[in-house]
Amino acid sequence: MIPMNNNEIKAICRKCKRSALAEEFVMDHDAKIMVCPLCVAEKRKKDVKPINNPVKGFSSQTGTIKSNQPRDWDKEDEYLEKVAKKKPVEPKRSFERIDDQKISYVCTKCNYKFAYNEYKKYPKTCPYCKHPVANMKYV
Repeated sequence: MIPMNNNEIKAICRKCKRSALAEEFVMDHDAKIMVCPLCVAEKRKKDVKPINNPVKGFSSQTGTIKSNQPRDWDKEDEYLEKVAKKKPVEPKRSFERIDDQKISYVCTKCNYKFAYNEYKKYPKTCPYCKHPVANMKYV
């Protein structure tokens, strides 16, 4: 008898030799074969590792979190520390003026040199790597 419905088609798993519905098979990228749902479940069980990441500075004996800050440390100090961090420096934009409209621009991503029309704002991306042309800041 030929099954009329796709839900009735069964296949044999190449990994475990069990039969299962064909539509439930999944690609196992490690073994590079289609496997049944039971093999997938077994693999997921093996891959799951217990989470054993203790909190940094946590003392299991006292149940409290130790900190390196002084006792009078408060939210204001946290804010000041956050603000005082150095901000990332933007890469220097290197360009030279060719004429009134055009600028010789060097892409910040791939260092490709091309002509950029300042008035038409063209090209909008680097012709080589398609990285967007940054806004020009005159120094």
